[in-house]
Amino acid sequence: MRDKVMENLSGVDIVIKAAAVADFHLTKVPDQKVKKTAARISLELDPTPDILAELGRKKGDFLLIGFAAETQNVQQEARRKMEMKNCDMVVGNFVGGTETGFESDPQRSRARAAHRRDHSHPARHQARGRRPDLR
Repeated sequence: MRDKVMENLSGVDIVIKAAAVADFHLTKVPDQKVKKTAARISLELDPTPDILAELGRKKGDFLLIGFAAETQNVQQEARRKMEMKNCDMVVGNFVGGTETGFESDPQRSRARAAHRRDHSHPARHQARGRRPDLR
């Protein structure tokens, strides 16, 4: 994914990066199926490339928007991510509740734009979409 994003970066006005598919990947992928021979198995994981951070380092004139899926401190984590990754805006999604999150349709979000106030949005069904007012 990282390679395709970087290949298509030239001439864009806006880059919107959804949350990463995974934050980690296997350090060494086995050549064959791992048989169920033991009660426990340990896997060594490495972080995946941080595409949003790389885009922030290469940022030119395009608008960079990221997402932060968080289980706590959504506002603070969205602000931290926006600053650390040089984004123009980060939408923080609360994913840790029983009524909202990865396994539910309603989503609760908080948008944070650079040099602007926070915008909290009530839980809404994903199919209905969102139109946050970011004035």
